[in-house]
Formats: sequence, structure tokens, C-alpha cells
Amino acid sequence: MIRTIVAAAALALPVAGCTMDREAGGTCVADGAQALVGQALTDTAPDRIRRSARAASVRVQRPGDMMTMEFDPGRVTVTVDEAGRITRIGCG
Repeated sequence: MIRTIVAAAALALPVAGCTMDREAGGTCVADGAQALVGQALTDTAPDRIRRSARAASVRVQRPGDMMTMEFDPGRVTVTVDEAGRITRIGCG
């Protein structure tokens, strides 16, 4: 019983680097955020990218980060380099 509760609680926690706001977006359209490629990833950039891509969530992928491979049509993924510059913005 305890294991079930702990497992359920772990599933409810947000993934690091990922913010969720299902009411704010839907299916990701990354074209709207491509102007930010090459810019520094600031504290406000992930939310701006999420809104520009009309996505429900955003995850930031930094060098060395482990990433899940499941596809989420409502998520935009922002890839940054070692210097903190955005190198790619894509859906999934």
C-alpha cells in the first residue's frame, strides 16, 4: 500500500525543466518560436516560447540532460548549448 502511494505521488510531481499549463495551449506549432533560436535562454524565455508555439508545456534540454522519448503533441522542447544559447526549438 505504501509503495502504491509513493509511486502515485511521484507521478504527480512535475518533471524538472518542464512547466505545464494545459489551459494556455494545445497542439505545439514551433514555427512561431523560431525567432528565439540563437538567443540566450533567459528566465522568461521558456514561457515566451511556450506561448509563441501555442504549446501546453515546455521542456528545456541542456547538454547532458536525460530525456524521455515519448511524443507529446502539446509540448515544445527547447535545446540549449553549453553557453546557454537556444540551438533548437521543436515540438514533442
